[in-house]
Amino acid sequence: MSRGKTKGAAICTVVFGSFAVLGTAQAGLIDSFTEGDGSILLLTPGEVSESNTFVDGDGDTIPLGGNTREAEITFAPGPDAGLIVSAQISTATGTLVFSNDPSTQGTLTLTYGTAGDFDLVTNTGGADFGFLEIDVDSIDIGNTATVTVTATDTFANSASTAVAVAATGDFLVPFSAFGGVDLTSVDTLEFSILGDQAGLDISLEEISRVVPEPSSLILLGLGGVALLRRRAG
Repeated sequence: MSRGKTKGAAICTVVFGSFAVLGTAQAGLIDSFTEGDGSILLLTPGEVSESNTFVDGDGDTIPLGGNTREAEITFAPGPDAGLIVSAQISTATGTLVFSNDPSTQGTLTLTYGTAGDFDLVTNTGGADFGFLEIDVDSIDIGNTATVTVTATDTFANSASTAVAVAATGDFLVPFSAFGGVDLTSVDTLEFSILGDQAGLDISLEEISRVVPEPSSLILLGLGGVALLRRRAG
């Protein structure tokens, strides 16, 4: 998907903690998982990876300039026969469900991209977007998922940040984590999900860009980098 421009790639990986925030304002949708119902990625022992491409036809689910989502699962097969790793998008619930059998530990990677580039930052309705928001609908008690987000621009500059997810809620990733990447000219945006333990079951409800409320910015000023807004109740 890259245009092949010649600036050197700069890759960094940063792991951030989580802080509770009151809320966010103004969301720019990336994916609400309302396309691709019945599309299942399924792996059994002996397989290494499988990929499938979901394309949004109405332009609402993946609005960033090309509407392409690619999903891939990779994992090292376990010793037990019959174990599986799967991912499914359900339009009935508007969720992406990633499931690992008890002795398996797979990685689900979602890649968003276009034939050209897309702008993550500009918000035509107000202040520029400053965060990615990952809405986690459910996760196994006692398990932690590491969500690694990688942004690559059309100059081949790339940066990654990893967020630990151990509860439901809206996890915020600041654009400042992607230093050296032109987020107004993005080639691909990738989300990679891996359970810290075998048997991870997790579901996502939405991925979006947000303009944080002042309470979020205060926490950043106090040293917060990745933020978690827990749901009431």
